[in-house]
Amino acid sequence: MPASPISCAAAISFLVWMWIIVAISGQQDEQSMDPAEKEAFFQVMESLNSEWDWRSLLPDPCGENTLQGMICDVVDDANSSFPNSIHLVGLSVGKIQSNTPSCSANATIHPSIAKLSHLKSLAFYGCFTKSPATIPASIAAIATLSTLTFQNNPALQGPIPAELANLRHLERLILVGNGLAGEIPAELGDLTSLQQLVISQNPGILGALPRTLKFLSSLVILDLSHNAFDSIANLSLAGLDRLRKLDLSNNRINATLGSLESLPPGLELLDLSHNLLRGGREGNFLEPLLGLATLRELYLHSNPIQGAIPSIGWERLGASLISLDISDSQLRGAIPSNLGALPSLRFLGLARNELTGAIPRELARLDQLAEINLSENSLAGPVPFSIDSITRFGSKLKLGNNTGLCYPPQILSMIQQSSSSSLSSQGMLDPCDKSTLPVAFQVGNYAPSPSSSIIARGSSTFGVIIAATFATFFVHSH
Repeated sequence: MPASPISCAAAISFLVWMWIIVAISGQQDEQSMDPAEKEAFFQVMESLNSEWDWRSLLPDPCGENTLQGMICDVVDDANSSFPNSIHLVGLSVGKIQSNTPSCSANATIHPSIAKLSHLKSLAFYGCFTKSPATIPASIAAIATLSTLTFQNNPALQGPIPAELANLRHLERLILVGNGLAGEIPAELGDLTSLQQLVISQNPGILGALPRTLKFLSSLVILDLSHNAFDSIANLSLAGLDRLRKLDLSNNRINATLGSLESLPPGLELLDLSHNLLRGGREGNFLEPLLGLATLRELYLHSNPIQGAIPSIGWERLGASLISLDISDSQLRGAIPSNLGALPSLRFLGLARNELTGAIPRELARLDQLAEINLSENSLAGPVPFSIDSITRFGSKLKLGNNTGLCYPPQILSMIQQSSSSSLSSQGMLDPCDKSTLPVAFQVGNYAPSPSSSIIARGSSTFGVIIAATFATFFVHSH
């Protein structure tokens, strides 16, 4: 008896579904994790946290129930016995998020980590905090790594392995807040793909900066701050054309600023603060920096630079510089007027020096300036800033402990009458003696500014108009 059309259709439908199921099953088999890699993953995680039953928790590490901090992907590896397997390509362990794999107090790194051979990113955050651990040289066998991070691991001790130089695809090496010790291996100069090298807050990292840093031609960020480096002898970074940030702050570098003549011309941030740096050739600490036309932030504070602030050259840094701090640097003499040639400047720090003389009126013309700290010097004379500028600065105008500074009486009166607490706090300086005020600060010599926001109502208000506009006059007229 011939089969009915309905029976034929049902049979065909059944066969199609069976084919789909088999195909999906076959695809899943094809994309299962390489057994050798899976075993290596379990060994690594068991050494990092022996309190978790990783094999029961994640029977399929790259399955649907993977943890935050784990990234898996299909990698076509012709050299593998499982060429279309899913591989672990990213692993972040430690104190990141609540569902990130954590570490136990006795965490170590198992040598099998070298078998996680498809990792591109590997990071340990706050993982080694009690029991001593080291960076194993076996990590250098993971040739695919582009990012390697050890951060906030105070029990991570020992040297930086020179074998890391074998990671030729490495773009970011971040070693921050650990207990590492010794010198930076010269071999790291072979990492020509490196874009970020951050070795910071490791008090045991010391010695001289390796000369081989000059070979890191792809470098954009070099941060070697908060260590114990003491020398920059023969260090040349001039060939690092892509370098934008150089931070050597909070070390023990004992040298002259003239030792830094070979700096990359494209630098945007240079932080040399909190070292033992002295002035450059013939005491002109600015000279080695004059080629940095794109520099935006310059921090030289807390160094025994000594001498005077250079009176020439600032205009060559003028176009881009927004932040300048040379506080606490044993500087003497006057504040040069050509600091006013920095039109983009937003922060100026000259505190805790031995500066004398008046505050140059040219600083009052820097209309981008939002914060200025001239405290703890021996400055004298009238404060040249207008009431508008003083209002803009608020509490960020710091002039304390300059016993010779004073406010012109009209400005001081307006400060004291202000309802703004931050503005009122500026009234701590004494009023200037009218009989000794320079001519430029004597209000009677100026007519009311046409741009004043105060409207006169009768002759009795004339003095109020003058008081509101006197200090802004030389911003517009000088």
